Amino acid sequence: MLRILPLLGLVICLLSCGTSGQKKTGTDADAEETEAVLDPLTDNFDPDNIYWPEHLYIDEETVSAEFRETELQQIAEEIAEYDELREWLPYDNPYDSFYVRGNFYGDRGDDLAVLLRHVSWEEKDERHRVTSISLCIINKGIHGIRMVEIEEQGITDFYWVGNFDKISAGEPLWSNYEDDFRSFEEVPDEEIVYLDYDALYVHVFEACGGGFIFWQDNGFNWL
Repeated sequence: MLRILPLLGLVICLLSCGTSGQKKTGTDADAEETEAVLDPLTDNFDPDNIYWPEHLYIDEETVSAEFRETELQQIAEEIAEYDELREWLPYDNPYDSFYVRGNFYGDRGDDLAVLLRHVSWEEKDERHRVTSISLCIINKGIHGIRMVEIEEQGITDFYWVGNFDKISAGEPLWSNYEDDFRSFEEVPDEEIVYLDYDALYVHVFEACGGGFIFWQDNGFNWL
């Protein structure tokens, strides 16, 4: 009996070692492998080979809508600081951004250009609205708050704006239409405008109609 006990202990030890040395399979193995792949600090990290559990899948449209709502709220709070704009709200442009930041007066300021709707505004259909959409530039310097109006072209209502972007300083501003459509190479040098500050680009979404808006000679200009 005494000789059997040591032999039994040896067998148990071998079985234990064999079990611990076996490769894990199934759920445990998958979990360990996933953890190693997801760790960006390891040498084996591969962003193209990541296992995402179903509950981590992200609905991009939902995230985009939530981000947009956050932006609208932030800009609304920003313009609410000005007494002149308390009856205005940012217009949620369905085609592009509704605001851009830049230096639009050449005073090195951080200006906010934003499409606004009056609190009484309501959309009747795609073409007719009760009140217009205004383009406002907020400058914290001497220019203050200005609603953009381009008298020569009679542009005061920006309900038609789809594309709304900033044109950085130094980029050429030019018209692609003069009696007929033309390319940049066909535009005379004297008709090309270069600024050392930013301008705005507005255009009808996927249709003809639009141009550059820039500050010059103490007023807003259209090109």
